[in-house]
Amino acid sequence: MAEFCDLPEDVVSCILVLLPVTTLLRCKSVCKSLCSVIGSSNFIDKHLKFPPTSKNNCDLIVMIPVKSLDTYFPEFSLLSGEKFEVSTSMEIPGFLDNERNACWTHMVASCNGVICLRHGASRHVSLWNPATRQFRILPELQTRLVRKHKKLNTFLGFGFDIKSNDYKVVKLMFMEYAFTGQTNQVEVYSLSTDSWRIIDVVLPVSFIVSNPRTPYRDEIYCWLGKVESQENGSLVVSYLILSFNFNNEVFETMALPTTLMSNDGLMELAILRENLACINRVGCNTEGWHFEIWMMNEFGIKESWTKLHTVGPFPKSGQIGFSKKGEFLLLLNYKRLCLYDLFTQEEKNLGVGAGPFSRVLKELKVVLYRESLVSITSRNDANNTGHLNSFDGYRGKKKQKLN
Repeated sequence: MAEFCDLPEDVVSCILVLLPVTTLLRCKSVCKSLCSVIGSSNFIDKHLKFPPTSKNNCDLIVMIPVKSLDTYFPEFSLLSGEKFEVSTSMEIPGFLDNERNACWTHMVASCNGVICLRHGASRHVSLWNPATRQFRILPELQTRLVRKHKKLNTFLGFGFDIKSNDYKVVKLMFMEYAFTGQTNQVEVYSLSTDSWRIIDVVLPVSFIVSNPRTPYRDEIYCWLGKVESQENGSLVVSYLILSFNFNNEVFETMALPTTLMSNDGLMELAILRENLACINRVGCNTEGWHFEIWMMNEFGIKESWTKLHTVGPFPKSGQIGFSKKGEFLLLLNYKRLCLYDLFTQEEKNLGVGAGPFSRVLKELKVVLYRESLVSITSRNDANNTGHLNSFDGYRGKKKQKLN
């Protein structure tokens, strides 16, 4: 092994970049030179961009609520392979006991192998790299807003700022006050400084109506927003897309297809073949739901919306999104996660579900995922008790595939 470590660094790097994260973390303990190569920012970036062995494929991480006594806790599974046939159980190290209520845990987004989680019961936000088993609970901002409000609704986005090489979380808070009406506040967390700050902006929407797991594309995060206005004394409700650019921290809006702008909100945003898509749920009857799938061919251009498919009916189904290859992910009967080929109309049960004791519906969460060495440490980690670093990886117990 000493001879291997004596090889030129560029040769060593070319060999190591082919290896999975779990193996690389073990290699770091072999010798100082290997540890230095694998831990360098250049190698981490190279490994992240290197095509995976499965080619053009991403794994899925599924969060399933599991009942234990009188409470629910989140069980995470990794689905991988061409048809997501391999299932491995995963755990978050240091996951606090008072955060283990799956009914209040949401996977916000996955970016470069890092997953952002929201724990609604305590309003904590955390970052988690399943491959390196790093986990950190983000600090809280001491807000300047008056706390005596009737209702508080919080929505998050998570992504990467390529200009500053920094990971950020954006938090949108809508507050309804008893006497002054509704207001909002926007906060941005920076991993490099491990701190939040308030940005001065008035959001152009009245509320966010999309799923907690909303699409992230090319450093831009998108939500489906609701706009309320008064026309001739009547309340008029319309919908649009609200986007946030992590590079310049600017909000913008984009129009939905004309036929959906005044829809009743039974829509979700997703990413389909690297383009922004909108899934519209229609036709609630004894047969179930149909789904209209629209795609924006040119980002930000309303005229580029194209209706691609109408699929269904599916009984009591919730839409999840799309796989990296463009297959439709949906939750049949609110319990079974399935993969649906939009062209062949073939349906494949992925072997995971919400379980017989789950409250089902909306509690099974899925994100696209690709493992990485990306670190979620910062210069303030000496004071971050929520941060853990382990070289054991996510190599967990293999789960039996369900039929």
